[in-house]
Parts: sequence; structure tokens; C-alpha cells
Amino acid sequence: MAAFVLRGAIALLGELLACDPRRPLDVLVRDARIAAIAPAGSIADAPVIDLAGKLLAPGMINSHYHSHEGFQKGRLE
Repeated sequence: MAAFVLRGAIALLGELLACDPRRPLDVLVRDARIAAIAPAGSIADAPVIDLAGKLLAPGMINSHYHSHEGFQKGRLE
């Protein structure tokens, strides 16, 4: 799988960097995994997706579920 760079985003990195808009980052993605995180403009060996002014956050999954149908998954088409 090809690599690409997410350039110039503000990233949520836990305690290391709590959404500081003065420090945009490059995120190198290789084989569907984060391979490197560096200051914006410092990763150059891959195609770039410009995310300037955007917030980059980990995927969020809503697993909060109240229906009893969750206990019967796969029983019906």
C-alpha cells in the first residue's frame, strides 16, 4: 500500500500536544498505519493531502447501544 502525508493539521496527541494551533504537524501514513509525526513541512517523500486549518483526531466509535437487538445479531437477515 502506498504512503501519504497529512500535512499541516492540528493534531490531538494526548498529553504531548493538546491541540496547539501554532504547531501544525505532518503525519506520515504507510500501510494504513501512522509511521511518523513531525512538524509541518518536514516529511517530503510521499504524496501530500493538505489539511491546513483542520483538526486531526483519532477515529471515534459510538458503542453506546440500548437496543436488545444487539444480543440477536445474525439471527435474522
